[in-house]
Amino acid sequence: MPEHDDDFVTHSIVEDVVVVATSPDHPVFDLPRITMESLLAWRWVLPVNTIVSRQWLDAAFQSRGLPTPRAQIDANSIPLLPRLIARTHLLSFLSRHTLNASGTASALREVPLKETTLRRHLGVTYRKEGYLSPAAQRLVTLLRARGKRLFTSALGGGAPRS
Repeated sequence: MPEHDDDFVTHSIVEDVVVVATSPDHPVFDLPRITMESLLAWRWVLPVNTIVSRQWLDAAFQSRGLPTPRAQIDANSIPLLPRLIARTHLLSFLSRHTLNASGTASALREVPLKETTLRRHLGVTYRKEGYLSPAAQRLVTLLRARGKRLFTSALGGGAPRS
């Protein structure tokens, strides 16, 4: 969410954590120590490079003097690809909500690495003095009341798991 600005009203809806994931039997889990450099040995399924989470991941590697991950597949919608990711031993960068969704939980496993874990807040922001139509007001009200459930149910996961 943006930093505090008196001209805007911001409501946080849900925290989203984006992590590296792959099939549970991927060779990365056989490594004695998983590092960002070791992740570069494999190919990836990644969001297209115009997506903010992809830009964050690329920047995380570049800020450590490393090349960016090699995308075997650039996709517009990673949440639709868990079975492909699991069957191909490709690494991916996806929301824990997607990772924990029913049907995906056993197909994919998180690659635990703090440096490749993105925490972000999804929400709604609007101008404090700006006009909100009745429809926009209703949407804000619904998002504040049910946004978290809508987000997780859209991914098929019900309530988020810890």
